[in-house]
Parts: sequence; structure tokens; C-alpha cells
Amino acid sequence: MRSLFARIGAIGVHPGLGRSDAKHVALTNQTAFFMAILALGVAASPAYRAIPEVIACGLVQCVLFLLVLLLNRGRWHLAARLYYAGSGLAALCFQAAYLGDRSETANFIIVVPVAAWLLYRRHEWRWPALISAISLAAYVAMTLLADQLPARLDPALLPLVVLSNRVLLFVVLIIFGMVAFLQTNNAEDWLAIEREKSEALLRNILPAAIAERLKSDAQSIADRFDEATVLFADLVNFTALAERVPPAELVRLLDDIFRSFDRLTDLHGLEKIKTIGDAYMAAAGLPEPRADHVAAVARMALALPAALAAIPGAAGLEVRIGMHTGPVVAGVIGQRKFAYDLWGDTVNTASRMESHGAPGRVHVSEAVYRQLSGEFAFEARGRVHVKGKGELETYFLLGASAQPELV
Repeated sequence: MRSLFARIGAIGVHPGLGRSDAKHVALTNQTAFFMAILALGVAASPAYRAIPEVIACGLVQCVLFLLVLLLNRGRWHLAARLYYAGSGLAALCFQAAYLGDRSETANFIIVVPVAAWLLYRRHEWRWPALISAISLAAYVAMTLLADQLPARLDPALLPLVVLSNRVLLFVVLIIFGMVAFLQTNNAEDWLAIEREKSEALLRNILPAAIAERLKSDAQSIADRFDEATVLFADLVNFTALAERVPPAELVRLLDDIFRSFDRLTDLHGLEKIKTIGDAYMAAAGLPEPRADHVAAVARMALALPAALAAIPGAAGLEVRIGMHTGPVVAGVIGQRKFAYDLWGDTVNTASRMESHGAPGRVHVSEAVYRQLSGEFAFEARGRVHVKGKGELETYFLLGASAQPELV
């Protein structure tokens, strides 16, 4: 049954329709089909065998409602909704006039504006408003003319017609109430799913704390951290590899490498900042300060060469790593394509440590060495001329302090 109504709802729905338009077309089809079945049920009911007028009205209404589906199939969606309301209202007025007011058929007119407000989109509010006004006028007219209309029903059959009309009105209102209930809950479920997707995407782009701040404050975000550690990792020989490997294969390989780096970032509690071509940037101590930010970045840096070597297809590639610690400014700027970024001399120095380093090794500044000299082992590199910085004392990070410290 569910698949049947899904197929009925899909009549006239084409790829060019937006989600909201498609939903309203489906609702129009499904409620019209419900009403057609209900009208046919009335016409076929044994209770009305002695009342040919009721049988005829039920058959006519069944045909009128099914024509709604044909209009939607022809992609005349607005015409289908207008016809749905207009034909239904006209048929009800005719029935009420023919059967007389005492049959309570006129009460079904109440359903017409209810259906109209369900089946039109928000920007189409003028149509359900117009239909509601016409329905109200028709209901008032049928009530005022009640005494002047001839009674065509056999008085002995009137109680059966009244009871049936009351039950049918109740059933119709239940149907439209169910439609409203399902429509509301489906919309809420869809919104919840889409909101979760959006928030998951935002969390993938920005740190969780920054994402929350950005959602509550549209202004730019900028924070100063007196202590943070920045890491840069660049793939050596990647440019040469790019010249001989097909683009799709190259992108897949780079994706595998950076996914591996991402896992290490999560494992060591770092914050991935961004990728720049074939370079990877991460940091610790921000946006949430932590006391072991230098050690955390050091452990991540030492794990990168092995992670790269374990990736199929990465043969011939090496990673050159640099890190530095110090104050940074971090934040989100601009209005589109938000990115959490870092600024300051610490970032520049970390970048220089990477570019002046050696493949497969972790090149660090003297500030990192001073922070970790009792915890990790280092190899002194001596004074190195660093572009933009002059002569700096730098070191290679070797591993945990169980290894000999060479200084």
C-alpha cells in the first residue's frame, strides 16, 4: 500500500521540480486519490442502494478527483490544485442544493479551505485565501437558501444520509489531519537530517568551539594564544610524481595521504588547519589551550614518515616536517568559504623550519628544543640561515628521550 501511494504521489513529479514543489504535487495526488476512493465507496455502499442521487454524486465526485491526477501528469500543477478545489466545491454545493440542507451535505464545504491551506506553498498564499473566502461565501449561501430548496430525499432515508455524512465528514477531516501530521513530521525529520549534515560539514571545516561561536555571532572571530605549536609537513618529490601520474590517480593518492595524516591529527588531539597543495598544516594549543601542546605536535611529527610509508602508491615520496612554538593569532575572517586560519611570526617560522628541513626528518626551532629537551632527543644542526629570519639555531627531532640526546 505504501509503494502504491508513493507511485501515485510521484505522478507529474519531474527532476526540474524543487523538493517543496514535488512534495505539494505528491500531496495533491495522494489526497485526491483518497477522496476518489472515499467517493467511490459511498457510491458502492449497500446503504445507498435506494438513494440513486447519492450514488450518482459519489460516482461524479470520484471522476472529478481522479482528473486531478491527470492534470498533474500533464505538469499543470497549479491548474490541478485550482481544479481540485473548484470542482470539489462545485460538486458539494450541487449535492447540498439537491439533497437539501437537512442532509448536512453543506458541512463538507468546510473541508475545502482546510485542504487548500495544506496543498499550496507559502508564497502561493493568495490562492488558499481566495478559496477560503469563496468557500465561506458558498457555505453561508447554502445555509441561507436552505429553506427555499426543495426536499428531494425521502424523509425515511434522511436519518441514514445524515449519519453517513457526519461519519464521512469525520473521516475526511481525519485524512487531512493525518496528511498535515505526516507533512509536518516529515518536514521536521528532513530539517533535522539537513541540519545535522550542515553541522557535520561545519564541524569538518572549523573547530567545534569556533563553529558554535560562528553560529551565534556573525562577526569575525579572532583570538590570541600566547602558547601554541604549529606544524607544517610537505611532500617531497610530489611535483615530479604529478607529472607522470594520471590526475584521478594523483588525487586519490593525495587523499589517502591526507586522510592518514588526519587520523594522526585526531589521535594526538591536534587541530588540522588546512592543506596547501601538497602541504599539510596542523597546530596544538588552540582553539582550546593545552599544557602539552609542544609534545603533542612532536609526537604527531614523528609519526608522519611511517604513516606515509604505509600508504600504497606512496613509494618515492618523503615528508619534510617543520615545527615551531610561540604566540599566534587565530580566527575566521570574511563572509564566504569560512576557514580557521593562523597568523603571526610563529606560523612563518614553522613554515621556514619545514622549507629549510630535510626529507624524512622533523626540523624544529630552538624554542621547541628548549621546551622538550628533557622529554625528547634532538640532533643539533647548528646555525642555519633562514630566509627572512637570519641565522637561527635549529635542531632535528629524533624521538623519545630514551634515545641519546645529541646537542
